[in-house]
Amino acid sequence: TLENSQMKKTLIAMAAVAVAGAASAQVTITGKYAFGFTSDETNAGVATTGLGVTDGNLTFSASEDLGGGMSISASSEFVSRGRDTSITGRNASMTVAGGFGSVMMGSIEAGNPVDNYSGGQGRDAGGTITADGNVDILMWTLPAMAPGLNVQLKKTDPTTAGAVGASNTSGVSLGYSVDALTVGLDITNYKATSTAKSRTTMGAKYALGFATISAGSQTYKYLSTATNTADKKETVFGISAPVGGMTVGVTTRKMAQSGTNNISSTDIGATYALSKRTSVNVSSESTKTVGTAQSAQYRRIKLL
Repeated sequence: TLENSQMKKTLIAMAAVAVAGAASAQVTITGKYAFGFTSDETNAGVATTGLGVTDGNLTFSASEDLGGGMSISASSEFVSRGRDTSITGRNASMTVAGGFGSVMMGSIEAGNPVDNYSGGQGRDAGGTITADGNVDILMWTLPAMAPGLNVQLKKTDPTTAGAVGASNTSGVSLGYSVDALTVGLDITNYKATSTAKSRTTMGAKYALGFATISAGSQTYKYLSTATNTADKKETVFGISAPVGGMTVGVTTRKMAQSGTNNISSTDIGATYALSKRTSVNVSSESTKTVGTAQSAQYRRIKLL
């Protein structure tokens, strides 16, 4: 039951759009919801515990055949977590595909590319490696030039209209998959208004059959005028494997830079599937920052 009138109006409007477009396009509605209990402790020994919604979203997707080997698809995600007076938009994109490959444009929640190789089943508290924010993006995925090869050209701007800032970038990503092995390379260049000059990411995943391992390395280079000119290096490693009816995993992350910007973390987790769509996840993460007396601890159990 929807107890919030504003949410009711929003969902009714979106459903009307979906029904109206169903005659000419395929419209789907997907989403997820998760609720959990957390017990955290900072590196200063301050502990907090509590219940809360960890995930809650609805995604509306539509696609249409334009003819001549071309198609168009669109997706818009709305987030609602807990008892709130509104739902907010997160990811929205539109993609045109054809013989030229595909061109995606939208406003998305960008992730750190090195985290694609973290693997594992645990909880990432988000305080170890650099977190990317929201960006407006234009991305061209080139037609396949060889089996297993994927090439993307990307341009991003800050979501603030007319702004030029640290998230104003251009870059290229290459991925190659053959059998159980996947490797990737991402090179991003930043505008001069950012203290960062470039970011280079490399990583690989390999499915051994009994387990999947992954590892990635990333280097930020800075302008000579930046306050801290030392390169910042980030690394991740993960392994996950089925054990009985569960999937268990271990992930390590590390950030290294001169000064106090040195952080490492290890998280472990296990996910048990109750059905094809519902599961229980238990996870624990320990994060250590150089110069602190003890590690921060993050523990959570959630139903999703």
